[in-house]
Amino acid sequence: EGSSNYAFTLVLKQPSFEMREKVEQKLRQNGIEFRRGLSGGGNQLRQPYLRKLGIFPEPTSLPNTDFVHHFGWYIGNYPKISPDRILWLTQLLNSVK
Repeated sequence: EGSSNYAFTLVLKQPSFEMREKVEQKLRQNGIEFRRGLSGGGNQLRQPYLRKLGIFPEPTSLPNTDFVHHFGWYIGNYPKISPDRILWLTQLLNSVK
């Protein structure tokens, strides 16, 4: 009781940049903060710090990680979120077509 993960994840089933933009637009329009790529910045092979370290693997060499990088998000969560608010967010996300 009174404890929760700091965020929950959302990942599209199919790769679609169009759907990604629709989801992000809906979240922004409703004042919902999110980060793309899940926690940790998504596919680390796409992060500039690796190039500075002289590490140059192809990001696409990790296809599942790259998928989540482009089509996954984490959305803030907190212990006292009401069931009504969770239902509202669920309905909001389900309304994206």
